[in-house]
Amino acid sequence: MSVLCELHEELEILKNSYELTTQSQNNADPVYCIYEDDNTSAHLLCSLWCDIQGYKDTYCIYCPQKYKEDQEHNTLCALYLELHALKSQFGVPNFEANSLSPIICKYKSNPTSSLDLCDLWCQIQEFRGSKCIECPEKYVSDPEYTTLCNLNDELQLLSSNMDVTTLNPLYKTPVVCIFEDNPTSSLPLCNLWCQIQEFKDFECIKCPEEYKSDPENQTLCDLNEELQLLLSNMDKTPSPKDPTPVDCIYEDNPTSSVALCNIWCKIQVFKGFECIECPEMYKLDPENETLCNLNRELVLLLSDTTVTTISTEEHIP
Repeated sequence: MSVLCELHEELEILKNSYELTTQSQNNADPVYCIYEDDNTSAHLLCSLWCDIQGYKDTYCIYCPQKYKEDQEHNTLCALYLELHALKSQFGVPNFEANSLSPIICKYKSNPTSSLDLCDLWCQIQEFRGSKCIECPEKYVSDPEYTTLCNLNDELQLLSSNMDVTTLNPLYKTPVVCIFEDNPTSSLPLCNLWCQIQEFKDFECIKCPEEYKSDPENQTLCDLNEELQLLLSNMDKTPSPKDPTPVDCIYEDNPTSSVALCNIWCKIQVFKGFECIECPEMYKLDPENETLCNLNRELVLLLSDTTVTTISTEEHIP
């Protein structure tokens, strides 16, 4: 007996034995026709087989053609069936939008079908109390779109899972943004990355506003970063007992010598040097330039004399 005849016979028996269920599909499970891939008689076979399902608390649905033609057709059709079953049972998700936990789509990295896979999978997650994190539209046209979206995912997960009361608000270790030299997207990348660091007890070093309008803003900001990192490691850096006097390398800068030397000289303290400064009483004198030069020469000579004295004593027979 052919399959068609067997199905026809089964259907007739069911018709004579039972009344076709009139219950809502809310109480029935969706299924795919087991004969839909039959090469010769799929339509007839499925017509009979699906009629039979009406007596078994199930009903037929069909996987959309665009999913069936996709490389990931098995997964797509399985997700479509699962979603259809959830919608049949519950109608819409029972959770408030603001109570949904953020989640990253498990198919986000699929090389061929991530959009359709994530569309179905993420709809399913809303029935389970989660909502997929969506990458903001403003990043779509950015050259660093993938990195920005990944950082945004991480930030959203941290924001939802981390109890802000557990963070240390008093002290955070300063760090330099790893994307600050990115040629196209340093601002949005650092914005996200630095927010993430706050959940890890780090804090990005920000260039002071007063430096941003300075002609030497880049150098000032770089020096500020170096100084902040040195300050954060003060307990690990031994202070030299006898620093060597040194001239500020920026003292002749035509626009920003004061600001540059201020930071640069603070950095030198950590390296065993000390900038030579002209005493205030000389700065107010009419011959301030000559006095400051003489003071500088004297400081350097005294420093060299100390070295020479030690050297001489070492060679006394």
